[in-house]
Amino acid sequence: MRTITIIALSILTLFLIAGCVEKPIGGERDEHGCLPTAGYTWCEAKQKCLRTWEEPCETEVETRAKEFCDDENIGAVYVCDDYIQVVSMVPGAGSTFYKSDGTTIQCPLVAPSSMSEECRQLFFETECEEVCTPEIPAICEDKCGDGICQVIVCLGTGCPCAETPETCPEDCG
Repeated sequence: MRTITIIALSILTLFLIAGCVEKPIGGERDEHGCLPTAGYTWCEAKQKCLRTWEEPCETEVETRAKEFCDDENIGAVYVCDDYIQVVSMVPGAGSTFYKSDGTTIQCPLVAPSSMSEECRQLFFETECEEVCTPEIPAICEDKCGDGICQVIVCLGTGCPCAETPETCPEDCG
């Protein structure tokens, strides 16, 4: 009888131990060990699990690139491998490439055959990802409705936009 009791208690203990397998809090982990159900995703740039609303998943180059987004006369900013490409809105100015060591490469907007080899490589052989494209303000000012048909206009910023009977019937109709 005593043997049967010991065997029964042993079997019961095994069942209790088998039922106590720990499951991670928050659900299953992904292939990187992150807990997606708790909001964690793998950040390749930082090589760790993080919540993107608490800590952005961006490289140091991406963080530095964002600093150019609010500068004047910027058409767009890209990260191209280890370079930051800042595209100028100044006609013919082209792009400036900033390297992490502080060096810059100026690549004017010219035909590929007239570019330096270095600029050709940067423009055509690097993978670029857009960081920002600042909102470009309207170059001309809409004056439709002022009673004057603006047919002859200048091309500077703030000049009136050209008006026609189709685009501004109240002034040119």
